[in-house]
Amino acid sequence: WQSETRRVFLGDRIESPNAIFPSRQGYSVGHWEGDVLVVETTHLQEMVDSRFPHSAETTFTERFSLTVDPDGTPRLVADTVMVDPLWHEAPLSYRLEWTPSPLGWMQPYECMEERWLERLDELSDNAELQD
Repeated sequence: WQSETRRVFLGDRIESPNAIFPSRQGYSVGHWEGDVLVVETTHLQEMVDSRFPHSAETTFTERFSLTVDPDGTPRLVADTVMVDPLWHEAPLSYRLEWTPSPLGWMQPYECMEERWLERLDELSDNAELQD
């Protein structure tokens, strides 16, 4: 998301929560429940300038799973619950979904949407010429 790097720590790479300093990305710890990757993020900085403003007491729990659409397209699904006991009266739940890019890769985030869309058109035209 916007070229930021996020790390999810698993297994013996998990640090003691006492050793973690709050940050914009927080501290994410994951474990598997069957085919579902469950990620809990804590140690977040208070943020008012994000999609979901939150206090430093917030936790996010995400459940990542892979599905396949009827046409065979793979889809990554993240069911997320945000709990913020200071700023929200009830948990906030939402779902994010991603499918593979037809180009096979993603460009880095830059806040120049019009130029980005033009470049995608150029790449699409070139891909069609190579087929």
